[in-house]
Amino acid sequence: MKTKPIPVTFYIDGFNFYFGLRNGGDKWKRFYWIDIVKLCKSFLKENEVLECVKYYTARPKNVGKRERQNTLMKVNKGILKSITENIQKRT
Repeated sequence: MKTKPIPVTFYIDGFNFYFGLRNGGDKWKRFYWIDIVKLCKSFLKENEVLECVKYYTARPKNVGKRERQNTLMKVNKGILKSITENIQKRT
């Protein structure tokens, strides 16, 4: 008898995720545009199903950086529509 899949939600601190990659040196640059949903799915067990990915970040003040962040969010939303961006204004 199959058991009902367990829904899993991932919470990602986008600021620390990005700077963790950035501080890892040149070999980590290829992961800047990572498929966040696919990454989360890789951690699921057989009896688990991805319910949602919640990605928390702050908006960069630099216009170019903000545009790249927008692109990353759009690309990942199109994959599974499971990225939730919650942005707080910096003070």
